[in-house]
Amino acid sequence: AQELADKIKDKEKEIRDLDLDKRQGELELEQMKKMSSDGIIKAEINGIVKEMSELDNLPADGSPILTVAGSEGLYVKGYLSELQLEDIEVGQTVYAYSWESGNNFEASITEISSYPSTSYESWGEGNPNVSYYPYTAYIENTEGLHNGEYVDLTMTPNNAGRTNSAQ
Repeated sequence: AQELADKIKDKEKEIRDLDLDKRQGELELEQMKKMSSDGIIKAEINGIVKEMSELDNLPADGSPILTVAGSEGLYVKGYLSELQLEDIEVGQTVYAYSWESGNNFEASITEISSYPSTSYESWGEGNPNVSYYPYTAYIENTEGLHNGEYVDLTMTPNNAGRTNSAQ
């Protein structure tokens, strides 16, 4: 009976892993569909290209090859626990605190991913038994904040809690 229960548990894990692989494949397919027939990938935000890597020397460390600045604000990426998804929605206000400058900023959530992150680390905060979903928020007034700076993000409605994030 124990051997059968272990095999069932292994198969359930395999099914979950295959389902995640399928959803990631569907996401990659959607991203590829966004590429136009002429091979040009269009940005999801309007803005100005501020920085671009050399084509012969593209970064291999996961850093961006292209930085697009949308108007005068900045976008920040944070993570939501799957337990918070019902309480958080696009358009909700997020409060950011910069450790470098000590300034506070307001941001508005512009997108919440439908798929969990495979690379999120909670740095000792949060529940290790749940998935975390990336979201993007726009900070309009960025005086005293610069691209690449780390900030703490806090949400107040239904107190979604604090998550660490990098911009």
